[in-house]
Amino acid sequence: MNIFNTDPNRLTESERWRLLLAAGGVCEICGGEFELGRMRVLQFEGDFRDRQGGILIICEGCLRDLQRIHVPLHIQRQIVAERPFGVRQLFRKILGEGSTAISLKDPDLEEMYRIACDSWSLNGSG
Repeated sequence: MNIFNTDPNRLTESERWRLLLAAGGVCEICGGEFELGRMRVLQFEGDFRDRQGGILIICEGCLRDLQRIHVPLHIQRQIVAERPFGVRQLFRKILGEGSTAISLKDPDLEEMYRIACDSWSLNGSG
């Protein structure tokens, strides 16, 4: 059974690129830095408290590894729980789960990038 849903129709292309940008090109599994074109947005199947809780941003190498093994739901949740707070907040805004959702009419990508970089450097990853 494949625990990942890689159907691109679940997220809009705009949402997918905004999530990649918010993650700052850092794989949430291995912690490596990659070009955005080499990163993937995965959606776990399952019951999550909010939409961002079922999403992982990973590199192509980790995608290949994860497709070969079964990752228990509690491990998925642990990985997401370790996501920096600022990135988690950006994800919620991108996905329309915050009080100030980012819409296609008003994408403030510069602000998102600044917050993601600040959060990333505070997390000790940069």
